[in-house]
Amino acid sequence: MMTPWYDALSRAERSDRLTAAGSPQGPDPRPGRSRARLNLLLAVALLLGALSPFAAAPAGAQAPAAPTSRMAEADGSGRLYISWTAPTGTLSGYGAHYTSAPATGSGAVSNSAAASGTNPATARVAASRGTESSPPAANHRFTGGLNDGTAYRVRVRAKNTKGAGTWAFTTGTPEPSVPFEPVNVVVTADHTALRVSWDRNPDGDAPTSYRVHYTASATVHANAGAGTNPATHLVKHGPISRA
Repeated sequence: MMTPWYDALSRAERSDRLTAAGSPQGPDPRPGRSRARLNLLLAVALLLGALSPFAAAPAGAQAPAAPTSRMAEADGSGRLYISWTAPTGTLSGYGAHYTSAPATGSGAVSNSAAASGTNPATARVAASRGTESSPPAANHRFTGGLNDGTAYRVRVRAKNTKGAGTWAFTTGTPEPSVPFEPVNVVVTADHTALRVSWDRNPDGDAPTSYRVHYTASATVHANAGAGTNPATHLVKHGPISRA
């Protein structure tokens, strides 16, 4: 019977091999397998972390909800005032569009159609933020050049760093309005005459003419009927055309 090779080694040779190996087990003869196992464990840990219910997205990681309380009100001839209540969260802006085209049928412009023109009869048009307030409020828009008596479909949505939110829809119809009262009215005496000057109010519709009434009576009401005696009546002068 042959003696196994290990037993054939002398005690000194076995001692030398153990000392060189650094331990009774010696170095791993297959270091590549150890690295592969480590990489596999890391991959499994990353996968479990991604699937974990505790790895939830941070707050505000979604696009905003739709604005509420949206309104499109007549704001004078050919104009609409669009306003809404902002959704919660940090917002980066809004989109507000309008069109008079139908939602279905011939010449339709769908609710999801992109704003792509300047003619609201055939496309969605972006509403202007306007300069009616200083600074302009973020949650309102003004439109101009519209047709009185025509219904316009309006949509609004909010935006944040994750994108645009859900559209909110409303409708509005512009109508002509009574001009606002003149501003900067000044009356000066000129011998036996009175000189009256004023400026047009920039708000509201443009007037086509003005009327001036005057009286010397302190008891005549401003809405009293006109007459010819300024001591007892309002005396009418006009209409006066003014651009």
